[in-house]
Parts: sequence; structure tokens; C-alpha cells
Amino acid sequence: MTQIDETLGHRAKLVLDDTEWAFRNRAAGYYFPHRGNDPVRNREREAAGFETPAELETTMKLFVLLMGFPGVGKLTIARELSRLLAAKVIDNHWFNNPILRLLDDDGTTPLPNGIWEYTGRVRQAVLDAIVAYGPPSSNFIFTQAGVEGDERSLRTFQQIAGAAQQREALLVPVRLLCDEGELARRVTTPMRRERLKSIDAQASREKSRRAQVLAPPHPLTLNLDVTSKTAEASAAAIHDHILGIAQTMSQD
Repeated sequence: MTQIDETLGHRAKLVLDDTEWAFRNRAAGYYFPHRGNDPVRNREREAAGFETPAELETTMKLFVLLMGFPGVGKLTIARELSRLLAAKVIDNHWFNNPILRLLDDDGTTPLPNGIWEYTGRVRQAVLDAIVAYGPPSSNFIFTQAGVEGDERSLRTFQQIAGAAQQREALLVPVRLLCDEGELARRVTTPMRRERLKSIDAQASREKSRRAQVLAPPHPLTLNLDVTSKTAEASAAAIHDHILGIAQTMSQD
């Protein structure tokens, strides 16, 4: 298994083990190890509460993490997806804005690097509250403007993965990708400024050229190009991906 083992609880780890097995062996024509194939595995799955495929689809606890550059539509897609998953949306700016409102932020001037230490503390407090008091059956959708190779982005991912482990939830990372020109157009919408989000089109173009969206080493990661997709279509594609994970865990 991968390093993700360290960020998943026993129940979610069973899901990940089985899903990885299916992905590795599907091309070779093997069936998924469903109920009846492996008595030891079946006992483990029953102990974890996964007795039938139908029950599996309704009992998986989910942490969906939408990652993408500013303007890609993370929050809009998250809201659409929440209707499909009956999930609570936790937007990245809910962590950032209590701190950013203390600054004279114009949406284009770079913010001081030290400010992100404080937003990280807010994020951790929210995640701790979810672990301690979140309803056991609740699903959560998070948003993150993660950048590959950026230490702060990786640390944010690890915070969310750690909370998923503590809740024994299945983490599904989604990389939202978008064409440079379309991203620059989206980033300048007036509503973004009202929410203290970046509206710098030039900075958006530069980031698209020199950086990549965070790509965590997770076997359930979905790469989704949303350049020409509506929020509804994007949410539906993510929902299909999650359903595919559940279906993979049933008889092929």
C-alpha cells in the first residue's frame, strides 16, 4: 500500500485496499473480490459494515477535496455536488476570510507569507470540530487552491487527510483543471471580490503557465477538465466517479 495508509482509518482502508486491487487487476480480466470469494476478507468487510453493494453505497463516509486554481469554480461545483451527496460544504475561504478581513486586501497585491500560518490554525480548529462533533454519517466537501510542489498546499492536504483518518472517512481528491484563457476570464467576476478572492487575471495566466494543481499520491484521485463544463456537469462527473468506487467494491 501507499503512504495514504497512514491517513486512513481501518474502515476506509478496507475500501482503499479493495479498490486498488480492482484497479490493478481489471485489465487482466479478474473480478473484484466480492462477497463469497474470500471468507477472511468477507469477515473483515462485514465487521466494517459493508455487507452488500447497496449498503456500501449508502454507508461510505466521504471527504471530497476539490483542488484547483482560483477561478476554476471550486465552490460553485462543491455546492452542486453537495446536493448529490447530501454533504456539507467547507470552503477554503471560510478559513481564510476571518484573517484576510483584517488586512487592506485589494485582491491583486500579494499577501504577506506569514498570514497563512494563521489561516492554517483556523483550518485546523474547524477540522478538529468536525472530528469531535460532526454527525457520524455526515459527508464533507472541502475546497483548496493547491499547487504542486508548494509546502503549504501539501500541509493543507495533510490536515484534511488527517481529519479523514480520524473520522474513518474515505478521502476522494479531485483536481479541477481549466484552460488558461477561460480561467483568466472566470477569475475576474465581480462576485469573487465580494468574497475576498483574487481577481488578478494576469496572475492567473502566469500561474497557469508555471504551476500545476496539487497532485497528491492517492489512488482515488480524479483529474477533471472543467474548461467547457458547467458546474452541474462537473458535479455529476465527480458523483459518477464516487459511484464507480462503490460499484467496484461490489460484484463486477
